[in-house]
Amino acid sequence: MQVTKSSISVPYLVVGSNVIYNGVIIQGADAASFVILDDYPHYYSKDKHAVYYKGTALPNADPSTFELIFTTYSDGIAKDKKQVYWRAELIQYADVQTFRIENHLAQDKQHVWKLYEKKAPELAPQFDPNIEYSGHDYSRSRTQVFYKGTLLAKAKPNTFSIVKFSCGSPNNTCNDTPKEMCAITKNLSCLYLQQYYLSYNRNCAKDKKHFYLNGQTLDFVDVDSFQWLYSATEIVLAQDKNTLFIPLQYGGRQVIKPPLVGPFFSRYTSFITTLFADQQEFYFFDSIGMAKLCADELSKTTSIERGVLRQITPPNSSVHFAFEDDFYQYFFKNANNVYPESAYKLKQDVMIDKKTQISYPILWGNSDSCDPLSNKE
Repeated sequence: MQVTKSSISVPYLVVGSNVIYNGVIIQGADAASFVILDDYPHYYSKDKHAVYYKGTALPNADPSTFELIFTTYSDGIAKDKKQVYWRAELIQYADVQTFRIENHLAQDKQHVWKLYEKKAPELAPQFDPNIEYSGHDYSRSRTQVFYKGTLLAKAKPNTFSIVKFSCGSPNNTCNDTPKEMCAITKNLSCLYLQQYYLSYNRNCAKDKKHFYLNGQTLDFVDVDSFQWLYSATEIVLAQDKNTLFIPLQYGGRQVIKPPLVGPFFSRYTSFITTLFADQQEFYFFDSIGMAKLCADELSKTTSIERGVLRQITPPNSSVHFAFEDDFYQYFFKNANNVYPESAYKLKQDVMIDKKTQISYPILWGNSDSCDPLSNKE
């Protein structure tokens, strides 16, 4: 047999005059006009006579006007001139002419459906159907605001807007690889923004009274005075008139206790890796995990037991940042923001146990040993 159309990932095959789905011939299918409609998982197809879902003809479907509207790995929504389909089922009450998908919701001129991945869309008559995309994963109608199709009960659409990541004056912004360290101990202005990383998961919005992060209402944020200060990979530093903090992805915050010192590193090879320090601890702004202190050694004490973390005078010109708490001293020798690929192997940044005077490397790379350094090192 001559296979004229085939793919190792496609369940449909055209073999001579036959169309086959998962090894079973589709009776009546026209091989000459047969086409697969979806890129993946290849459930929808048609010929000049019929439309097929998983090799079964859809009753009364019109192949000349049939088109896909929305597909996922397990689902699909399609329509023809007469009706709207979810998989092989009809979506009840749908008006073909006005039916559309809008940010995780389906709607026509009278109805809204919630989209699910493993069950049929659910009619949601309590939603206003005139929903428009606002930005990120937010959308709104005249009366309601949604995040990924979920209603935000507190949000007010008349004052709702997306929070854009901008820094005001460029004089307050550090470049990607600045020649000098950016210190914000005295001037808490916008330091460094990398739009690519922020857009990855920082879906922020606000209305007159509330601030929203990834659809979560952050009631602790003062909306009028909120601003971003710093970003690196997926972590950002922010402040309002009351607090300096790290917003957590799904609500809550890590409150910073000034003075805040840093960042002292901005780049580790091809990754953005940054370190700040306040009175409580060090903060690695790196979700990839390319940098850490000697966690095993530090776990012997809590941040409270170690006491206040404070900046001290560097002991010599090779040390550019120095800190201590009640248990350790911390010395960072790197002066610029381009951290050498082999710097962690050189073990040039160290923490010293004040009681025993044993030195430990400050690690850049999770596989390295936190064994004590010898006097030679």
